[in-house]
Amino acid sequence: MKFIISLFILIISYNSFAGLIEDYEKIKNLGRDLEPTGAICEEIAQVRFAEKYPEPQYRVVTGIEYSDKDGTLGELDIIVFNNQTHIAEVVAEVKCWANSKSGLKKAKDQRQRFLKNVHSSKALKFKWLHEVLLS
Repeated sequence: MKFIISLFILIISYNSFAGLIEDYEKIKNLGRDLEPTGAICEEIAQVRFAEKYPEPQYRVVTGIEYSDKDGTLGELDIIVFNNQTHIAEVVAEVKCWANSKSGLKKAKDQRQRFLKNVHSSKALKFKWLHEVLLS
């Protein structure tokens, strides 16, 4: 029984690893610096969201910085735009942390900071940091 469980875990691990290899093949030539782990995670998240929200109805982008007159306030990791309504339907944070609890806390903090700034009276400026087109 222990052998069967070990074999099952090995098969799952191999399938997950194979999926990551396929994901990496999709993103490696997109022109973005993939040295930081966060960049790889964001690009893979973009690929996965693009599968769920396909073009031409949607456009999935990474890396939109928001700022006020004093400077940068934060960055939105994944944004799904509806091309028909011109509305952002999904805004998501991507965390690839070994400690998922800490990653979730950080994502929630970033979300709260964004919502606080969006609901404030100050003018915000949004800037797309890089355009990456999926082929």
